[in-house]
Amino acid sequence: MFAKNGNDATTICNMIARAHTQKRKILVGETAYHGSQPWANRRAKGTPKEEHVHYPTYRFNDVEDVRRVAKDVQGDLAGIVVSAYKHDVPNTQELVDPVFAREVRRICNAESAPLILDDVRGGLRLSLDASWSEFSVQPDLSAWGKAIANGEPLAAVLGSEAYRDAAASIFYTGSFWYQGAPFAAAIETLNLLNEVDAPTRMEQLGLQFRDGLYEQAQRHGFGIHQSGPPQMPMIEFEDDPKKTKVTTFCANALRHGVYLHPWHNMFLSVAHTEKDIEQALEGTDKAFKEIP
Repeated sequence: MFAKNGNDATTICNMIARAHTQKRKILVGETAYHGSQPWANRRAKGTPKEEHVHYPTYRFNDVEDVRRVAKDVQGDLAGIVVSAYKHDVPNTQELVDPVFAREVRRICNAESAPLILDDVRGGLRLSLDASWSEFSVQPDLSAWGKAIANGEPLAAVLGSEAYRDAAASIFYTGSFWYQGAPFAAAIETLNLLNEVDAPTRMEQLGLQFRDGLYEQAQRHGFGIHQSGPPQMPMIEFEDDPKKTKVTTFCANALRHGVYLHPWHNMFLSVAHTEKDIEQALEGTDKAFKEIP
């Protein structure tokens, strides 16, 4: 199914899961972000606690915890929603542990419940397949957006054949879903991403940027921590609990033409070149130098 944004796609996945299993409980990461809709929104005001009664939480990468939560709802498990990697703001990002990914797959198989992968953020940057494919873990349902049409408003829900009838049984729509331009953009984007092996290309550029930042930080006397995949970097300073240093660093970099995010991940693109990274590092070098 196609939609307009990641909120739509993750919600549709949940609806398909429940339609297929005829069960209620869907497990989600305790601080994960799957959209701003009420079922996924535990931080902002305006959402009653009752919205989350059927969404028990587990700790990402904690095998014992996800086992425990799944056991608590055994017999009523409609699915487990996972992120490609942990990227909830403003926390340090965390790549998925392959052991955890395989355990989630095992639990879903044992309970005949779908593994639902939120690939809205990581999709087409970590892999041209589902982002857990490198661990030989395939989802039953997956949500896609962001990169899929290069910024045009389009999202998608993918699923295995077993869930086709359930997908056909639900109703979900929107006023602006039937525009042609986003679909044309998506076809061109997907063709290009395949032609240039986009995840590998972005990883190379991300490593170039990461290595350059590490060298600069060492030279200027700062300890930094870089988390997440190289394609989607996040920068934090040591001994910076209120993110004062990183905010100053990003403001300095902006004055030198480099736009960084002080408390969330950024995105590499195949439009970037090695020269772009070199120019960005020229700006960050000056930004480090100007930190008090």
